[in-house]
Amino acid sequence: MASALRPRLPAGTEVRIVDEVDELASAWDDLAGRTGASPFAHPGWLLAWSEAYSRPERLRIVSVWRENDLVAVLPVDIRGRSAFSPTNWHTPAFTAVAADAGATQVAVGGLLAAYGRRVRLSFVPDGDPMMDTLFSPMGHHVSRRVLQRSPHVAVEGPWDAYLAGRSANLRSDVRRRLRRIEELGPVRLDVSDGTTALGSLLDEGLRLEGSGWKEDAGTAIASSESTRRFYSNIASWAAPRGWLSLAFLRVGERAVAFQYGIVANNTYHFLKGGYDPGLRSCSPGKVLHALMIERTFDEGLSRYDFLGGEEPYKTAWSSGGTDLLEVNVASGAMGRIVHGHGRALARDVVSHGSRLGSALRRRVASERPQ
Repeated sequence: MASALRPRLPAGTEVRIVDEVDELASAWDDLAGRTGASPFAHPGWLLAWSEAYSRPERLRIVSVWRENDLVAVLPVDIRGRSAFSPTNWHTPAFTAVAADAGATQVAVGGLLAAYGRRVRLSFVPDGDPMMDTLFSPMGHHVSRRVLQRSPHVAVEGPWDAYLAGRSANLRSDVRRRLRRIEELGPVRLDVSDGTTALGSLLDEGLRLEGSGWKEDAGTAIASSESTRRFYSNIASWAAPRGWLSLAFLRVGERAVAFQYGIVANNTYHFLKGGYDPGLRSCSPGKVLHALMIERTFDEGLSRYDFLGGEEPYKTAWSSGGTDLLEVNVASGAMGRIVHGHGRALARDVVSHGSRLGSALRRRVASERPQ
C-alpha cells in the first residue's frame, strides 16, 4: 500500500511511502540501472537483507515521482516510530537511488517528513548527495560519526606501474609465497560467474571462508543461518545479472583460497574471502588478492574495492579510501535550539564535540533499541 505525503514539492512531484516492495521493484530496478546506482542500492540486495536480518513488513520505501515517473527511492527499516537504514556490518554502503540531485533532496525531505522524530542512516559514504539535505533541516539535530574507512585500489595505468608503486617488501613477499604454493603443484586462478554449479561452488567457497579463526570466533558466513541465507540469496540474484564473481586459487583441483565478489559499474567489490589454514605459511589469501587486483587491471575495470574497514593487508595494496558514516537525525526542542543558532553552529557542535553536542548524542544513544 502507498500513501502520499504533501510537503512543499516542485510542481508535478509527489512523495509516496510504499510498504509493498513488489509495487515498484521493477521500476526501482530500472531506475537503479539507468542511473548506475550501487549494486547495494538495488531492490534485490535490499530484499535479501530484509529477509535475513529484519522482517519484510518493516521495510518502507520513500519514493519520489514526477508526472508518474519514478525518480528516487530511499528504503528504510521501521522500528516503532523510528526509521533506520536497512544496513548492518554486511552492508558495504547505503545510499538513495535517484535520477538527479533534486530527486535526492525530495526523497530525504520525504523521509524526514514521515519519520523525522528519529532517523539513523548507517554506512553512508562521505560526500553522498543525501548529506547536504540531511544537514539542512530546521528543527532537527543532526550528528555524524565515521563507522569505518573502506580502502580501494584505483585502477589507473598499467598493472606493472601500479605494482612498482607498492612496497618492495610486499612485492617480494607475494612472489615468495606464490613460489611456495607452486611447490605443491600447478597453481591456477579459477573465477566463475555462478551461472552453472552455483550451489556446489558456494559450498566449496564457504568452507574456505569459514575455516580457521572465523569459524572459531563464530563470524563465518556459515556460522549463522541468516547470514548464509543472505549470501546465498545475493548469489542467486547477482549470478543471472552477470555480477557474481566466485574466485578460487587452486593447486591442481584443490581450492586453497576463495573470494566472493560482485562486479558492477566497472568495479570489483570484494565481499568475503578465506583460505586453507593448513597453508597459512604460504599466505594463499594474499596471493589471491594480488591475482584478483591484477585481473581488474587486465579486464579494464576502474576500481578494486576491498570494502569493510582498514586492515594492514588491505592498506598495503590500497590507493585511497572512503569514510562510511552513521548519520543520526532527531527532532525536538534541543534540535530546534541547536539549529536556532544556524547550521554552521550545528556543524561546529558536531565536528568539535562541544558539551551540548555530546549531551545530545548521549540522549540519542540512550534511545537506541536494545
